[in-house]
Amino acid sequence: MSAPDIAVATVEIELAGGTITLQPTARALMEISKRFGSMVTAVQQVLTLNADAMVAITRIGGKVGDKRSKGLDEEVFSFGLNLLQPLLLKYLASLNNGGRPAKDDDGEAEGGGGNG
Repeated sequence: MSAPDIAVATVEIELAGGTITLQPTARALMEISKRFGSMVTAVQQVLTLNADAMVAITRIGGKVGDKRSKGLDEEVFSFGLNLLQPLLLKYLASLNNGGRPAKDDDGEAEGGGGNG
């Protein structure tokens, strides 16, 4: 039995150093879960605007290399935690949903343009 075809929910963040694409992968899920102790804790840290956590999730999800990683704190600061928060929450939701876009209460993919 093969895995079903799924729409992968990537999240793009336009930072000063260029676009970072957060990829929902099993590796990212495991690394984030290990760093925070659980995915629930990772979500809580983003909800409380923990800057260190938000930079770490961006670094892990975007596979940011050592060279760019050194300036990522400043890039996140310049972008703004309030603007980054919903993007990271969307990313974490997709990780928790097997890489698929999270569903809203009506069963539609988030951002699907429901009736309102």
